[in-house]
Amino acid sequence: MKKELFLVVAMAVLFVVPVLYQTRHLALRLDSDYDTVLPLYGYVAQYIREHGRIPAVFPYADFGYPTVADPLSAVLNPIFMVPLVLFGVDSGMSVVFVLLTIIAGISMWALLKTLNVSGWVRVWGATLYVISGALTARFAAGHTLFFLAYPILPLFFAAVLPAHVSVLKTLISALVITMLFFSGDIYGIWFALLFLACIRGFWIVKFPKQRKYLLIHSLGTMVLFMLFSSPKLIPVMRDIYPRMKRIFQPIFGEGSIHAILTPLFYIVPFRETFYDRPFFRRLLGFHFNWYEYYAFISPLPFVLLLYIRKVWKKDMVRLVVVLLVMGMLYIAQRHPYSPFYWLFQAVPGLSILRVPQRMAMYAMPLVIALCALCANGAWNMKNKRILLIVLLSGSIVWTYIVSRSAFLVAYEAPRTEEQALVWELRKHDSSNFSVVTHVCCMQRFLVRDGITIYNYYFPWRDKSFPDSEEVIEKLRPKYVIAKLDLDIRSKAYYPLFETRIARVWKSL
Repeated sequence: MKKELFLVVAMAVLFVVPVLYQTRHLALRLDSDYDTVLPLYGYVAQYIREHGRIPAVFPYADFGYPTVADPLSAVLNPIFMVPLVLFGVDSGMSVVFVLLTIIAGISMWALLKTLNVSGWVRVWGATLYVISGALTARFAAGHTLFFLAYPILPLFFAAVLPAHVSVLKTLISALVITMLFFSGDIYGIWFALLFLACIRGFWIVKFPKQRKYLLIHSLGTMVLFMLFSSPKLIPVMRDIYPRMKRIFQPIFGEGSIHAILTPLFYIVPFRETFYDRPFFRRLLGFHFNWYEYYAFISPLPFVLLLYIRKVWKKDMVRLVVVLLVMGMLYIAQRHPYSPFYWLFQAVPGLSILRVPQRMAMYAMPLVIALCALCANGAWNMKNKRILLIVLLSGSIVWTYIVSRSAFLVAYEAPRTEEQALVWELRKHDSSNFSVVTHVCCMQRFLVRDGITIYNYYFPWRDKSFPDSEEVIEKLRPKYVIAKLDLDIRSKAYYPLFETRIARVWKSL
């Protein structure tokens, strides 16, 4: 067992550390969600270092933005915040990437061990989970809530998949859901509840005499989750829902595709050239950016499904298949043949969960687990072992090469022009003031210089706050940072200075 874990950890380190070394002179790209999260968590980390506690409010966004009470906040996730506090944002993020890949490998190994998958296949499955495109795509997009959730998903399945339930398993499942909440992953909580309901339903049908026992432990999971998550759940219910609103109205079914197309997420190695190409968007129904679909592990593991007949009699295999079918139907929620189409029609409030294809990431432990179970069953066929070795090793090499490329997308050359613009603005005005910016990638540098941004991008906003198009007229920020082709003289602003990337306007 120690040897297997050592190999899994070593593979995780060998995957992430060379990328971090190669990008040591680069920065996390700001034309992504990093432009939103880095200033926020950088401020929180600095505040904790100076004051020894988490700030209640991030003061540089709008009228002040709640840190803990934001449903999408990750400030209570220690795996994330402790490295940022100890090492600063840039070095701390590198430490976070290393920790997450290691935890992902160990977590997936634990799931496969729970499913009685043999040693070498366990190592393969855990390694494939570490290097999958589902994780590297989230690194590239700056989706902190998802890449913080990804490593612990297998632990949830390890706790809830077996028919035999226990207090320990109930405790683990509740702790995992709590950590999803502390990571800001509302999708993770929703999907965990769907999976839990489906799993319990499967075992109740199989063992009806255990119905009461299974239902009690399911209820126990929910009660423990609410108890463990109360440090965040209470502020969310108290501060967010009464006075905050989403900045846009979700559109039902955007990005949903037919269930039969779901394997594309796992076998297509291309990113923008496939998911973001207009032709495929029209043909297949893609809508959001590539990283919302991308979960590449190569086509090779799916060849192992040809051996599913060897293990089909096992209840666990059938359960995993049922869960994957449920996930495919969820992704197809725009279409009437999906039960989730009718669920979302009946409960309009669920439309806040606007990206159905995100299910692909949460199903990744199940996809790899099913392939591993099939490989485990085929291993006893001695005449197939060479083929199995080729498939297993080939999938690792192929996925490693492609995912390394996706991981590198997270980095870019440091944005010196944006930084220089903020420095120039500070030369003109050293007082406390607010701005509106219509130029990409400025937020980190503005916050670093203590400048409040009225149109800081957050998915939630105070109900009293003006809509985006009314911010300048109603709040009258002292400065507006605009693209060079935008003229706002009609709004009583005059040009102060301009650079190659933007023009700064000052209020009259």
